[in-house]
Order: sequence, then structure tokens, then C-alpha cells
Amino acid sequence: MAGIYWNDIKTILQPGVTCMRQVTIGTEEGVFVARLDDYETVKRLHKVIRAALNAWRRNAAGDAWLRDSNGRGIPTKAHPMPPPPRGPMAIEDVDAFIAWVDDGMPEEPPPIA
Repeated sequence: MAGIYWNDIKTILQPGVTCMRQVTIGTEEGVFVARLDDYETVKRLHKVIRAALNAWRRNAAGDAWLRDSNGRGIPTKAHPMPPPPRGPMAIEDVDAFIAWVDDGMPEEPPPIA
């Protein structure tokens, strides 16, 4: 899933920008407001964001979220994003975020030579 850059990630995280503005997250570097529309903040908090976005139970193949008898996502951690009852975001978006992190969180495509 190469070729994912900050503008793609910013679009994926956009629905959570307003509600997360009131949330602070502690890391080894300090405590930070979860500004999901700020590249440096998302880069700094990527581990926490990744864990929260992926805190929903997947099927055996890993390509779909499992649902309970009421059709709601099944959280696997205490603080999944987005929180219940809203449930997980599209699995493709979560996988794109994970791929972006694994690719070094590039801000922009490399310049064309």
C-alpha cells in the first residue's frame, strides 16, 4: 500500500478532529493535545493512534471487522477509535494509516527527478 502521504492520512482522520481536540495523550516526550489535523502531532502520537484505530476485532483473514449480534464492532482495547457505539472506521482506512506509519510517515511524495 505504498504511496500514502500526509494529505491522505489527514483526510482519513478528519472525522475525529473536533472530538479529539479535547483529548490529551501522554507519551515519553510529554503530554500532548490530540490534534489529528497536525502532521507533527500525529507523527508524535502515531503509536497511540495506530493502537486505537486498530482496537477492533478482525475476522480470521484480517480484512473485515467482526460484529456482535447487534451489528456493532467488537472492541479489543479500552479506548478504541472511534469509540463505541460508533464503531470502527473503514478497515481500508485503518490499514492505510498502518501502512503509512510502516512506511515512515511520509509528508509528501519524493520530488520527481
